[in-house]
Amino acid sequence: MSRIAAIREVAGRLLPGHGATVVGRMRSGGSTEVYRLRRGSHVLFLRLAEQDGESMTAEAWVHGELRRLGAHVDHALCVIDRQEGGAELLAEEGIKLRALLTRADLA
Repeated sequence: MSRIAAIREVAGRLLPGHGATVVGRMRSGGSTEVYRLRRGSHVLFLRLAEQDGESMTAEAWVHGELRRLGAHVDHALCVIDRQEGGAELLAEEGIKLRALLTRADLA
């Protein structure tokens, strides 16, 4: 299965509504990949951080700005919460981090 197909499959489970899920890769300046997933009026941005040590600082800031502009952002999703303070940083912006796994789960 291609990376786009896998992302579309996961997005289909996360985004409400029916119909096709449109997946597009956003331009980025580093090794991080960012995808925009859309189904109807619902949009989800997925960031794949492939390097250890990536922080949630950028996400906290962006999500805060989106909320200040009127977007409804109350959750952020990740596959693995490395438990390095990202959840707390997002919580300061009123956003709950939901993770499939934590670092402790993998220990």
